[in-house]
Amino acid sequence: MNEPPPQWLNLLILAVLLFLSMIFSSGETAYLSVNKLKIKYLREKKNRQAARVEKILQNKQKFLTSSLIGNSIVNILISVILTAIMVELVGSNGLGIAVTAATIAILIFGEILPKSVALVFSESIALKFSVFIMFFMNIFSPVVWIISGFTASVLKLFGIKNTDSNQALTDEDLKDFFDVSEEDGTLRSAERGVLEKILNYGDISVKNIMTPRPDIVAIKTDVSPKEIIEISQVSRFSRFPVYEEAIDEICGIFYIKDFLFAEEDEIYFDIKKYLRKPVFVFENTELSKLQEIFKTEKQNMVVVIDEYGGTLGIATLEDLNEEIFGNIADEYDSDEAAADDISITEDISDNSVHCILGNTRLSDLNEELGTSFSSEYYDTIGGLVMEKFGNVPEINSSIKIENYIFTVTKTEGNRIAELTAELCGDDE
Repeated sequence: MNEPPPQWLNLLILAVLLFLSMIFSSGETAYLSVNKLKIKYLREKKNRQAARVEKILQNKQKFLTSSLIGNSIVNILISVILTAIMVELVGSNGLGIAVTAATIAILIFGEILPKSVALVFSESIALKFSVFIMFFMNIFSPVVWIISGFTASVLKLFGIKNTDSNQALTDEDLKDFFDVSEEDGTLRSAERGVLEKILNYGDISVKNIMTPRPDIVAIKTDVSPKEIIEISQVSRFSRFPVYEEAIDEICGIFYIKDFLFAEEDEIYFDIKKYLRKPVFVFENTELSKLQEIFKTEKQNMVVVIDEYGGTLGIATLEDLNEEIFGNIADEYDSDEAAADDISITEDISDNSVHCILGNTRLSDLNEELGTSFSSEYYDTIGGLVMEKFGNVPEINSSIKIENYIFTVTKTEGNRIAELTAELCGDDE
């Protein structure tokens, strides 16, 4: 009569089987969640492991089938070995205990634990296990071929095409790729900023880039040619919205170039003859949609309105481009203006005091200062400061927000025009 194998051998085999189950389960999760752009990047750097990972991902169905076959065989063997161990220890009563123990062991060590780890370290696991996975894919090839053929036949009966689908790259995939490229020196910080802004293009609306109503330089329909020249010289703008009686009644867009060479008596001058049809958009229009509007309407300026038709502001093609590329100098910008991005001056003292325009957007300020200012109701730093005060503060009024003390230096009507921000300690 044959002697049963010693318990230490059964335990050793059980440990090996549990390890194999962990590899199959973690490998399955890792390969399905690994960043494909990062793997491609590593492969181009002559990483042999990355090359194997790419080859495995190119035949995802074969990989999944091989992984499931291997994991199923291992789990069955785990149950068999555990049963043998428990029966030898407690007799026939050990069968029920073995089933329970096998279920718990497979669930914890063969599924939950390895898959949880693989989600966090998907890249490392995919690279390190690539040889192992490739080896078993080759071993199981005949079985996989039979199973895949049978599966394809069944799917065909239901009119389902059995094809490997290439998943679209997610935003996280691209951001991970930016991380790798920046660390490697391939991508500069400024270039990454532009790419991330393009990536977030659909999340930004017109209200984030528009010139607000109080800052609009507009022309009334009864204006004279002389007044137009004066307004253009002072404002340095080449396009103006034109209104009838109030700014809410914009009737057209006036381009200086359409008027300069016109020979017309000032007495009979009528600006309406030179107006272009205004394009109106709502404040929540996405920038991607605004770009299409500029293209189809062949206009460089739109009027932003609210739900009641009231004018909220204006937005130009230059505003749209500056949202991505930063401050863009044109023929009307001075050298100082071109160098001054998001209206924050250089430090004016050793105390890190910044002079800021009230209409500076919170997102731009956060990017410049590394802060996290936010408001439920306002998009600008001037609006945030007024929200904290609860009213329009007087000049030289100060308030602390996060680690900065803001002091109002100039107001215009019911809004803050300029203020300073001084970095302070947490204990102040």
